[in-house]
Amino acid sequence: MEGLLNGNASNEIKRPRDVRFWIAMAVFLAASAAFGMIAEDVATKDSSLQQDIQVSTWLHTHGSPVFSAFLLAISQLHSPIGVTVMCVIVAIFLWRNGDRYWVPSLALAVPGGMLLNEVLKEVFKRTRPVWDDPLLTLTSHRRSSTASSRSTWSGA
Repeated sequence: MEGLLNGNASNEIKRPRDVRFWIAMAVFLAASAAFGMIAEDVATKDSSLQQDIQVSTWLHTHGSPVFSAFLLAISQLHSPIGVTVMCVIVAIFLWRNGDRYWVPSLALAVPGGMLLNEVLKEVFKRTRPVWDDPLLTLTSHRRSSTASSRSTWSGA
């Protein structure tokens, strides 16, 4: 403390980082490793991708109008418009609760996460199943993803 009073900040007591920092770093490293393994499987067209095709086939053959409408609603919820609406709601909540310093963080994290999502889709383009009677037809590779929602809630 004496060093601070004399203007010498080099004698300042260094405190260990909060345990939450180390937990966040461990989660970040584990998520990065998992992403790296999945990205490697996609890039090398590993046989584990067969599970994705099996799930798609099962969903297509066992679909019902109610279930299809439910999944379509979830897809729309995670569209850019849906994510924007969710962000505005979260930003209003944060602002009203006095956590105003989180609003700019949210405003940067969500678009950044959505941009990263689009970049990764371009990098790891992969073919999607083609059906004779599709529920809807996409004109590009854009598809709903949980990355947008993850960036929404991790920014908050």
